Amino acid sequence: MADAGSDSRIFSAATVTEHELRQYMAEQIEKTISTGWDAGTKSVRSLKTEKLGALVLKEELVTPEDGELVLTALLQGIRLEGPAILPWTHGSRQLAARLQFMHRLEPEWPDVAEGQLMFELETWLAPYLHGIRNAQQLSRLKLGDILEARLTLGAETTSQRMGPRPSWRFPVAVALRLIIPTRRRRYWRLNYKKCSERQRPLSLAAVVYQ
Repeated sequence: MADAGSDSRIFSAATVTEHELRQYMAEQIEKTISTGWDAGTKSVRSLKTEKLGALVLKEELVTPEDGELVLTALLQGIRLEGPAILPWTHGSRQLAARLQFMHRLEPEWPDVAEGQLMFELETWLAPYLHGIRNAQQLSRLKLGDILEARLTLGAETTSQRMGPRPSWRFPVAVALRLIIPTRRRRYWRLNYKKCSERQRPLSLAAVVYQ
């Protein structure tokens, strides 16, 4: 071999098998497992690699085992894919809209805007991701229950007191009118300007719950 830096030439060489490399240079073989989000399969994947210097001896997909690495990769994948990868239903979207309405009126209520939800995944979603590794498994999540779990005890108590979800009607320019279904399937009409004896007062929290 003539050593001339980047222009070095090899004039004579002998064949070395992988078995011989593993036998005589076992201590120098580096084994690593990298875990990350695969956008193609929309899943968390782990790749096991064996390298001798810059020479890759073996690469293979293995089952992700490290819980923290899997969770980190899954949260990264959810952020990359965006809110659409989560199993939103009509009911959970309605609940999110009501909570966001309450947040605008009273900032102590949780901020559930899409951007904020993506920013705070570790806080509100991560505790429910045990055993989940791909987009299909994410469909098991019940986002409505998870969002309600963010509420404080006081808000939960308010939800129990206020009862069923109200039906909103907004044809209003002059007066705010709400039709509120009750447990007895009767309806009370609340007019912003005038209330009758049969009408009961309405808390702002009533717009949030079923």
